[in-house]
Amino acid sequence: MSLEASYSTTIVIPRTQMVTYGGNLRESPCIEILTLAMTKVVKDRGGKLDASYTDNEGVSSNCILSARTSDFPRGVGAVVESDGRITFRYDAYGDNRGIGKAICDQISQNYNVIAVMRAQKRLGFNVRIEERKLSDSQKVVTIMGVR
Repeated sequence: MSLEASYSTTIVIPRTQMVTYGGNLRESPCIEILTLAMTKVVKDRGGKLDASYTDNEGVSSNCILSARTSDFPRGVGAVVESDGRITFRYDAYGDNRGIGKAICDQISQNYNVIAVMRAQKRLGFNVRIEERKLSDSQKVVTIMGVR
């Protein structure tokens, strides 16, 4: 049995990147940031990056990039929709603790932090970040740009 879950993000690959990088989106700046965001998650949780995720029955699905962690070895896959939106997909069957969704939340937060840091650096700011844990599953990240 399988229960495919889908997590919509606010991450969108701009149409210009979709056209420019066409068949090789892995070289686009958005996918580069996504790779960094997912790398941090697999580093923090122990795991690896891959190009597929697996359902509960062992059936593999290809994606642009996936995060397989020690606590969620089936993985969370990032899929680029036709309009450029990034959607995370994973099998939620038996995921009573919500680990799959927590991984999606962490990737999204990391992506946003990295994107804002890059934008501030391009505008000439010196960037600092502060992380504060609220609980085992939640943290607040503050990004400060100072000239």
